[in-house]
Amino acid sequence: MGLWPFSKKDDVADNDVRGAVDAAGQEDAQDADRSAADNVIAGPDPVHDAINGARGPFDGDTVTPEEFDFTDFADGILDLGSVQLAMPRGCEVQVEMGENGPVALHVTTPYGRLTPVAFSAPKSPGQWREAAEDIVADMANNGLDARMEAGPWGREPRGIVNDTTFRMIGVDGPRWMLRVSCVGPSGLADQLRELAHNVVARSFVVRGEEPMAPGISLPVVLPDNLAKQVRYAMENREEIAANIRREQAERLAQKSEQAAQVPSEDSALDQMRAPENNES
Repeated sequence: MGLWPFSKKDDVADNDVRGAVDAAGQEDAQDADRSAADNVIAGPDPVHDAINGARGPFDGDTVTPEEFDFTDFADGILDLGSVQLAMPRGCEVQVEMGENGPVALHVTTPYGRLTPVAFSAPKSPGQWREAAEDIVADMANNGLDARMEAGPWGREPRGIVNDTTFRMIGVDGPRWMLRVSCVGPSGLADQLRELAHNVVARSFVVRGEEPMAPGISLPVVLPDNLAKQVRYAMENREEIAANIRREQAERLAQKSEQAAQVPSEDSALDQMRAPENNES
């Protein structure tokens, strides 16, 4: 899949837009290759235009998903309130539960997991660059094979440990910052990265006008179907846990029974010799 082959629905110069977007993606890839070869990210990160740019993440207070044609990539939009994503085909949404309710929402893909979070930020860009430097340092301090790589929107911290690759994609917008965490098997890291780039390019952040200190995560609103599942899980937590324990016990008992029914090698030989013994 080429990166960002979408355009606005009412754009007359559709081919021109597609050409400009493809050219931008090629330039980003070339920059990434050069930086990866040197393992050095020089100069400032590109300034992202979330309102008039050809790719997202878009400012959801100004631009809406209805203006775009994302049918090349998704069948619909996952609306989480502060973050709206074109949901990739073949992927699912997973709600991570804590003691007091949901703690994170993930997009599970064939290549790994994506976790989008939007934060409030100052009017001037640059919050992601500072955050990225801290993230790659933390990765290294925790024993990961850490490095900073170049991506379409700037710096991407990447860490590897035990055949698992962690990557952070961040973009500064108007008074917001979008961060997408990517986690998956190292053998599928390139596919997950490409998919994540396509998701970010088709995403929207709804910041709102209320004052908010920088660095605060923007509120997430679960879609109705997910909210119902979460409410059911919270209300029936003990019953669900008991069912899981019972299913695990039943599977263990079934395995033990199957193991008991398999004859040992000595027993099998005895059975094969039995007819000879009877004839004698």
